[in-house]
Amino acid sequence: IEGLEELLICGCNKIKEIPIIEGLKKLHINNFYDGEYEDCLNCEHHYYFTNECESCICYRNQIVSIPIIKGLKKLIIRNYKNITEIPLIEGLEELFLFKCNITHLPVINGLKKLTIQNSNIYELPIIENLEELCIESCEELIEIPHLPGLQYLSISCCCSLEILQNINSLKKLIIDNNNYIKEIPEFESLQELIIYNLDNEEGITKIPNIIGLKKLSIGDSSIITEIPHIIGLEELRLDRTNYINKIPSIEGLKKLYIYKSPKIKEIPNIVGLKILMINDSLSITDIPIIIGLEELNLIRTQNITKIPFIDGLEKLYISNPSDIKEIPVINSLKKLIIRSHINNKRYNIIDNYTKSDNNLYCNICYEYDNLYKCNNCEFYIHINCIYKALIDKEEKKCIHCMRQFSELK
Repeated sequence: IEGLEELLICGCNKIKEIPIIEGLKKLHINNFYDGEYEDCLNCEHHYYFTNECESCICYRNQIVSIPIIKGLKKLIIRNYKNITEIPLIEGLEELFLFKCNITHLPVINGLKKLTIQNSNIYELPIIENLEELCIESCEELIEIPHLPGLQYLSISCCCSLEILQNINSLKKLIIDNNNYIKEIPEFESLQELIIYNLDNEEGITKIPNIIGLKKLSIGDSSIITEIPHIIGLEELRLDRTNYINKIPSIEGLKKLYIYKSPKIKEIPNIVGLKILMINDSLSITDIPIIIGLEELNLIRTQNITKIPFIDGLEKLYISNPSDIKEIPVINSLKKLIIRSHINNKRYNIIDNYTKSDNNLYCNICYEYDNLYKCNNCEFYIHINCIYKALIDKEEKKCIHCMRQFSELK
């Protein structure tokens, strides 16, 4: 097909070979054989499909190889276990592999973004121009080589990976459910660090004092006990941190988010803090008078009984205010929201999310593009993760704020 630039092969069990199409820019092959949470393209199962969905499920892997297509920029392979190798495609910029029996990769010099999930890869080549690397559930991978141009690194559920290289160019690091990494190097250029789901006593127990770090997020951790005084830190998120009992007074901190952290009893008076959110933290009883604070969010904080007079406050959000009897007169206040109960009205999912910018990350998969923000809370989510953000199939509740949603149309 002359002029074809994008080809998607989705659950087509009779296709055995991919032709060489000159000018093709994007190739996506997806073999739905084991039931994934995806958008079905051929039927009305918008969220979930199973092997009973005969119109879109491929029962056998027919495609066994990928041809060398000159000019191909993006290659996505999902659920093709018969494909065992990737050819050397010059000019390829993005490669995504999911549930493939590929154990190694060629050196593709122009590759900029590499994502590998649930695969048998045990070795990564040194690709000098690689900027983004995401690896998830790659149990055979034991080492990440020194990648001189890497800026974004996400590691999740890689049980054989224990040591991280000190990559000077790295700007964002995500470690999720990877208990065998024992130490985080002091990266020279790191600006954002996200650590989630650590419960192994032999894993990371200490956050290094990384000069230049702007954003720090720690969640679901039972072994990290202390936050260092990081000069220049602008955003701090603590999400279900069971043993952190103190927040340092970091000058220059602009955003502070605390969620279900029972040991934290006091909020420091941080000069320059702009946004403060406290969610489900019953141990906190007082809010200090923070000069310069512009936004205050209190969600299910039943033990906070008084709102202080904060001159300059522009937005005040209070949810389930059990014992708050009075709100002070603040002339600068522009937006006041008070919710005393959860609204049971049913909503359309997309209508309750607002398109977000690219400076944040999905609270589920940590991707940072195509993000939406729940209009009811600070929950950011990738468009493909909306179904995962729902706790219950029947009630369709946002996993963070428990707001009810209807089926996605």
